[in-house]
Formats: sequence, structure tokens, C-alpha cells
Amino acid sequence: MKVEEIVALLRGAKSTGDKQWEAYCPAHEQGGNHRRSLAVGVGEKGKVVLCCHAGCTVEQVVEALGLTLQDLFPAKSKKSRKAPGKPNPVANLPQGVRGETADGPPRPAQAPHEVAAYDYTTAAGELLFQVVRMEPKDFRQRRPDGNGGWIDNMNGTQRILYRLPELLAADAADVVFIVEGEKDVETAERLGIVATCNPGGAGKWSTLADDKVLEGRLVCIIADADDPGRKHAADVAERLFGRVELLRVIELPDAKDLTAWTEQCDCRTELELVDELHRLVADAPDWEPADRIFYSYDELCAAFPDPAEPVIDGLLRRGEVATIVGASKSWKSWLALQLAVQSLQGGDFLGWYVRPSRTMVFDFELSGGILRHRIDMVSDALDLVAGRRKMQTAVARGKPWINIDVLPNLLRRWQLDLLILDPTYRLYGEHFDENSNADMARLYADLQALAEEHQAAVVVVHHLSKGSQFLKSTIDLGAGAGAMARSADVHLGIRDHEEDQCAVVEGVVRSFKGFEPFAIRRQHPIWIKDGSLDPAKLRKPGPKESKEAAITPLDFAIQHVGTKRKSRSEILMATKGKIARNAALDLLNCAVAEGFLKRVQDESDKRIVWFELAE
Repeated sequence: MKVEEIVALLRGAKSTGDKQWEAYCPAHEQGGNHRRSLAVGVGEKGKVVLCCHAGCTVEQVVEALGLTLQDLFPAKSKKSRKAPGKPNPVANLPQGVRGETADGPPRPAQAPHEVAAYDYTTAAGELLFQVVRMEPKDFRQRRPDGNGGWIDNMNGTQRILYRLPELLAADAADVVFIVEGEKDVETAERLGIVATCNPGGAGKWSTLADDKVLEGRLVCIIADADDPGRKHAADVAERLFGRVELLRVIELPDAKDLTAWTEQCDCRTELELVDELHRLVADAPDWEPADRIFYSYDELCAAFPDPAEPVIDGLLRRGEVATIVGASKSWKSWLALQLAVQSLQGGDFLGWYVRPSRTMVFDFELSGGILRHRIDMVSDALDLVAGRRKMQTAVARGKPWINIDVLPNLLRRWQLDLLILDPTYRLYGEHFDENSNADMARLYADLQALAEEHQAAVVVVHHLSKGSQFLKSTIDLGAGAGAMARSADVHLGIRDHEEDQCAVVEGVVRSFKGFEPFAIRRQHPIWIKDGSLDPAKLRKPGPKESKEAAITPLDFAIQHVGTKRKSRSEILMATKGKIARNAALDLLNCAVAEGFLKRVQDESDKRIVWFELAE
């Protein structure tokens, strides 16, 4: 196929140069918080080159498009000329390997042909798409064109569970078996048991638009007896854990999958096979995540005899996430870099002791040259010139595909004690809403999982909302939803002191005793703690800021929402000309976080969110 034909199948494709594109990866970016992570180009002899920066293989990408690897190569011309005198590269291979039989003549290649088509229908029985099984073994996906034909791609089509109407109609007391492919579902139906699967095979459960039909059900996952099958079963189990009544995972004895198991047991009746299958389910333990979450007190003591080791004594431990929050151009990035440089050798950081660490600065804003220049300046000022050679850096400026979705894969090979990510907003996916508590909570859950995986401390640098910070509590510092500050293990806020080139550090700490606010003074390029300054003397807001700061979240809720529920756009329209937009958003989020307002989803359209006074 031509590269243009493949690009036409991709969602969100846009040109980045001559014969170069970027698009959403069809293997994992079906929606949600994503950036375009699939790079498309043309390689040697016209071959289409696909590279997913999130780590999907070429095979996974082409399968999601309903193509084969052969489709990446340009169509061969009808006439082929053999170079004179050029040796046959397969002439010396054994018979059978080069396609010949023992009698001599080569076997003709078998043309791919359809052997089965599996209908995926909605709850109402409407055909949404088909998965087609080919021989030699291959799978393709297609959707109806509305005129009795087919469109050979899944662009814009929701992925649903196989046999959804039958699943909905099944008795709630029946065990639902989740298998890896449609053929096994058909085998299960012949046995008279309830089964389903996701389209695309192993590793594609996450592409489903919805799996809520399984909530509260009795579920058993039959894992294919190979590494991809076991990994797929574990992935599905993790996604269903806590949402279903019963969750067990089994592997059938001496067989790769359900169909192979029934074929090798063909001497048994169907009733005997079903009884054996239910016995295997009954004997299997309830599935629990590899990362255990339930412990008795004694088990808790055995698993966690001591708290995690500190990276910064009295402030931050391994496996924890800290946020440094400051106004734009407030030197907060310099402060984070000062922490990074000091950690390479260990020593004092604003009165806390930071232990010697393997540290990486992952910077999204600075060019490589400027980052190196700043490291040199800070290490010179701290007299730690020799230590800076231990610094690991990632220069992610101009790399829009790097976000929280791909970060774990990028960092997997690194052994780290301290990771600094600057700034937070560059971790957001394309549809991320900074003002959504749900989105912000998910981001920090991913950051905490990253910290746990590396057993490292993670520090993110975040910006303040616009407007005065004078009357805000420490926990409300920072742009966006309140879940950000409440999810972090350490939340450090930097506010302007009334004296020029000075600031006040305050914060909340989860696993250590809290600390009193203190003042720091800028001695470019570093900050030093200054006990002579009164931390209570914050810079007072100007006239415009004072007007906004005088409005409390409760006042805002009463004045601009009142007794009638309103959408966010209606609230912003009501405050237009009275309060700056960012200040209004900040007050709205604070009013929700402090319990004065509550969010209510519209009953007819779940995409619409209303705000109303809490009782």
C-alpha cells in the first residue's frame, strides 16, 4: 500500500514534513487523555514506517488498522526482472524451507481467504462491525458501509464486547467466561455456557468503549497458555477487580485455549466438559492483584516493618510524590534544579537534609543548552562542580507525544532515587481538564504508581493560578482542581514576600511532622533560607487583586450560583466583567473542594455537568 492510503486510515493524522505524519496510535489511543504518539514515514524501497512512541509494536498497530505487515510494502509491479548473474538466495536452503516438496517443484503460496466472520452487535442487535478470520491465520476488522458493503477499517467505531445481547440476556447467576478470541466464545456457546471476549485479541481490553455489563457478575477468565495470554488475562483481571461479584483466573490443563481443550477431550460428553470446567473454577482461588491491597494487621506488619526510606529527611520518602507550586517566573524551576544538584552529593536543602541520590531532571521547557547552562550555574554556586557529572537529564522540549501515558515506558530502564518533572502541565494528555478533580486525581495516581515502581521520590513543578494568592490557604495554592494538592504527599507553596527577591515557603506533609512557614532569599542562581525575614509578611495584592481576593469561595457560590443549578459556562458568563476568568475558575474549584458547591451530571447527557449549592 501507499503511505497516503495508510495515513487515510489513521485518526487525527497531520503532516509534520515531507512524507512524514503524526497521528493517534490505533492500538492504544482510542480516546481519553492522549497526544498523537504514532509517527509515520517512508523508509527504504517505499516501505511505510510506523513508530509508536508509547511502545506499541508495529504488529499491534497494523492489526488495529485491520491490515497485515505485507500492507506496509508498496505493491509489486506485474513484471519482475531478475538481475543477470545474481544468485538465487534460497537455492541452497533445504527442501521445505524454500517452499519445495521432496519431489522438487515449489508449492504455490496459499492466497489469504476468509474462513469465518464474527458479528459484533449492539445491545439492540444492530451490527456494529465484524472481525474476520483469514487463512493463513490472520484477523481483519471491518464495518458496514450502509449500502450492503464493507469499509475495511474501524475509524470512529466503538469497540464492544462480543455477543453483547446474549451476555445481557444471561442469568445473573451464571458464570461469565472471558476468553481471548471469538472462536473460543463460539466453542463456549456450543457447550451452553456464557462467554465473551474483546475484539483484537490479547492486550486490547483497554480499547473497549464499555465493560460495565460485567459489573456485579460472576466472572472467570480463561487464560491462553502462553505469555501474551497470561499477560492479557492479568490485564483484564486488574480492570475488573473490585467491580465484579466473583473474579477467578484459570488455565486449562494441557491445552492452549478452550477450543483446544475441548478437542483433546472429545471422548467426553458436553455435560462432562462443562462439569469439569466448573470444577476448575470452583478450585481456583479468588484473583487478587500482584500489588496486594488487603492485609490483616499481622500481615501489614510483616509486609511493611518500617516506613519507606527518606530521600529528603523530614519531608519526602521513596514512593512519594511532591509538588512545588509557584507563580510563573517565580524561580520555582531554579529551586527544583537546586534540589536536584544538591541531591547528587547530599547535603542541606533549605534546612532539610537531602540524601545522596541517583537523580534525573525531566525538563519539558528548556533547550538542552540552557538546561546544561543552568546546571553549571547552580552547581558552581553550591560548590558541587564534581557532582554534576552524575546528573541524568531528559530534554523533552518540543516533544508533544511525551505525557503521563508514555512516561513509565521511557523511564523503565533507569534506576532512580529522585525524579524531577518540570512542569506538570506538560504531562497532561490531549483531553485532560486541569480543573477536573477526576482528571487530576488520575494524574497523581499515575505519578504515585511511577514512584512506587522505581521506589523513588517524584517531584513535579506546578504553577499558581492567576490573581492574588494572599488569602488562600496552603492547600488551595496551585492552578486547577483541588485534588492536585490533596493527592500529593508533599505540597510546597512558594508565595512572594513583601521584600523584593524574597519568598515564603509553606506546605503540608503527609508522612512527617509538618513545618512552620519560613522565608527564603534569592541569591542568583540559588535560594537560601533567611531567618531574619518574617514569613507572615506576604506581598499584599494590588487594587485589582484585592477586589478578587475579597471574595471567598462561599460568597462566590452564593452570589454566582445561588438556588438555581448552573453550568460552568453560565457561571463564567455571570462573572464576566466582575472577576477575571482564571480567578472565577479558581473560586469555583475552591467552592467545590470546600463543599459549598457540588457537581451533578445531567441525566440525559452525561457530558454536561451542573453546579449547585450543597445542602
